[in-house]
Amino acid sequence: MPKYFGYVSALWTLIPALIVLLTIEIFDDSLVQNSLMKYMQSENIQLEGNFNLYLNEIKNITDISSIEPTKAKVYQHYAHLQNITTNAKTVVVLALAVLMGVFGFKKVTIDTPARIYFEKFIEIILLLAASIAILTTVGIVFSVLFESVRFFGEVPVMDFMFGLE
Repeated sequence: MPKYFGYVSALWTLIPALIVLLTIEIFDDSLVQNSLMKYMQSENIQLEGNFNLYLNEIKNITDISSIEPTKAKVYQHYAHLQNITTNAKTVVVLALAVLMGVFGFKKVTIDTPARIYFEKFIEIILLLAASIAILTTVGIVFSVLFESVRFFGEVPVMDFMFGLE
């Protein structure tokens, strides 16, 4: 029975940290791109084409000595931005995990129905997993159905079943 108290404390620690990490991961790349675009505008660096293609070239650089100085400068700023965001992400998520761990440890007392909370959490996770599986299956069925209708709109069923071509 005491293990459920630890499980609930761990949930208080992990769930908020994982939610914040997921949120940061969603917006991380766009923030870096916007910062890099502003940097390029402030340095009067002109693009030869599409910004996304230029950014992919910057991301794929492996040897900085073999590229033109302008791209090297942008690459160095990009690497600096990536380093800052990685470190900030680490600090924010770990600090939140520690704070929520302390909060969860203090919140869970002997009167807490820890087993009920933990089992309810497991039920929710299993329900989410089942829902994702069902929605994926429905999506696959609709995709196959839609493509079949399109295919048989161009090719008659009888020709498909009994045709020689």
